[in-house]
Amino acid sequence: IAGPKQSRYLAFYTATFSLGASASTAATGAIGHALDPAAAFLFTSVGGVSALLLVALAVRPRPVAPDQRAPAWGALWQAARNRQALGYSLAYAAHMWELYGFRAWLIAFLLLAVTGSLAPTGDTSYALWGAVLLLLGMPSSIIGNEIALKIGRRRLIVLVMCISAALALAFGAGSSLLFPILLIVGAVYSLFVTADSASLTAGAVAAARPGQSGATMALHSLLGFAS
Repeated sequence: IAGPKQSRYLAFYTATFSLGASASTAATGAIGHALDPAAAFLFTSVGGVSALLLVALAVRPRPVAPDQRAPAWGALWQAARNRQALGYSLAYAAHMWELYGFRAWLIAFLLLAVTGSLAPTGDTSYALWGAVLLLLGMPSSIIGNEIALKIGRRRLIVLVMCISAALALAFGAGSSLLFPILLIVGAVYSLFVTADSASLTAGAVAAARPGQSGATMALHSLLGFAS
């Protein structure tokens, strides 16, 4: 997608990840408690198979011009030499470090805050509350991009990252708070931790040189998910 609506499309693309993370947390929590952890992992494989079928059946291949063909590592190296796009991608890597720390430890943290222990429990409410908090990242990513279109992408990213870092410290230090208050802090944090996701990705794609959008996106994802 090119043109003025590119960042908006990217915002929706990025936001759907929060939907998947939220649904996965709720479903695997319930399945893991009802059956066993192995069943929860088997259930998540449905996502990969579904994605394969969607791409195979619904996505049409786009021909690549002969002058744009390049070895994969060479294309990544060319993308990495674009300092502006690389800046967005490195910021995205730092962002993903925070985001995945939040998502990976959220359920365990809520359990520890309430019970003081990480011992197994039959209470599935922690997974459900975690799913609710993660779902807030979906509208946040879209709204964050809309704000960036008005005030500027760089300004939005700097502002959100500063607030998000402060909220991360507050949430982590708030394990002794009453559970409803802790959930409120977690909800606000979840809103800010994803508010710059779309802007970072849109910034990298917008800064890509002609013919390097795919390689730039590949490098962007590689750095982000490697963190």
